[in-house]
Amino acid sequence: MLTGTIGDMDFERLNGLSDEFGFNRLKKRLMEMDLDAEPPPAWEADYVLVSDTDQLKELVAVISNQPLLSIDTETTGLNPRTADLVGISFAWET
Repeated sequence: MLTGTIGDMDFERLNGLSDEFGFNRLKKRLMEMDLDAEPPPAWEADYVLVSDTDQLKELVAVISNQPLLSIDTETTGLNPRTADLVGISFAWET
């Protein structure tokens, strides 16, 4: 598992790059970040590729019993008229 660290930010360079690329909200969040705060717990997840009908039926049975479900789509572009759907992800707490 790869982990990252936050610290020793070059605030002058961060300001310049954020302005250059229009990352205004990210810049604001990074500037307000408490570098001495405890890091959040490690993210753990189980990823499953559904590639046949039986797996899809099993997924439907599992997500049908979830009180809260998050759904995300992946497409080949942002225009809904020309983009192709290439993936759908589902997330829930266990």
